[in-house]
Amino acid sequence: MDTPICVSWHSNTGSRTAIIVKRGHKFLSLVFMDKGVRVKRVHLREERYMKPLTYKGGPYPILRAKRHYERHGRMCGITMSAKRALGEI
Repeated sequence: MDTPICVSWHSNTGSRTAIIVKRGHKFLSLVFMDKGVRVKRVHLREERYMKPLTYKGGPYPILRAKRHYERHGRMCGITMSAKRALGEI
């Protein structure tokens, strides 16, 4: 996957939004908001619980999501790996 996608992820801990930043052959790397902004690797099987977010009838703009995640990271904290992943977008 070469372009990041904003998704709604229904995990066992609840529903949250995430940005898929990297897709490997076994794992997905997600940037998501928890108590701060973090990166988490999940198995590809979790992709069945994700659906793309929309905004005004189209796909959610990735730069808009990046801006929200960076703002949340400044207020609540952000890990170095999440900052690096958002910087590559």
